[in-house]
Amino acid sequence: MTDQSPQTQVESITKAFEQDFGRFASFGDPAALTTLDLEEAVGEQRAITELRTRYLGKKSPLAATKKLIGKVAPEDRANFGQLVQAAEDKLKTMLDQVELSLGNHIEAARTARERIDV
Repeated sequence: MTDQSPQTQVESITKAFEQDFGRFASFGDPAALTTLDLEEAVGEQRAITELRTRYLGKKSPLAATKKLIGKVAPEDRANFGQLVQAAEDKLKTMLDQVELSLGNHIEAARTARERIDV
């Protein structure tokens, strides 16, 4: 990725994330979660956490682009910083929505299971 411009790096990171996130995109709709049992939902929750770490963690490609902000030409620095921040916010928002929906589904499934066990 070092031979790409910083803007192109951010775009390719976002595109790669969207590709990896594709399997989780439907989880934003609670109706789509009804096909998952508790164990599957917990597994998907772990996978989402790993995806978050891969794209937003300290050693993620997005974190590496943040380090490039200081190396961008001073007149382009503000725009590039905003681009990186917007990309990070977009990724976080997408992950947060799915995590919330999946977390609610897991909680409901656990409650239903405990109700049956009693």
